[in-house]
Amino acid sequence: MKMNFNKETWEERLESFSSYEGTVTDYCKENNITKSQFYYYKKKFTKASASIFHAIEVKPQDTHLSKAKGDAKENESIRIELGRANIYLPLENLDLLSAVIKEISRLC
Repeated sequence: MKMNFNKETWEERLESFSSYEGTVTDYCKENNITKSQFYYYKKKFTKASASIFHAIEVKPQDTHLSKAKGDAKENESIRIELGRANIYLPLENLDLLSAVIKEISRLC
């Protein structure tokens, strides 16, 4: 059975999905909505919310701090966190960083 909800209800449903640990299919079954509805409203409200990007200047800095073995990856990389995903980009490759940021902004 398809359910029609108002804007606030859809926003609440999409927000609750962000902490849901199952699949989209499972979530839709549990909430009596179709996957088509879910993706339609997700796209609709994602476009409606404006993304704000801030320019950042990346300058490698000389540091005299010693690096612990476990921290070496983080100290030599820029970390981008998207939900549960962590993307590590080498600090010295600014072209790659620029390309990744452009791709992420295109998808959002």
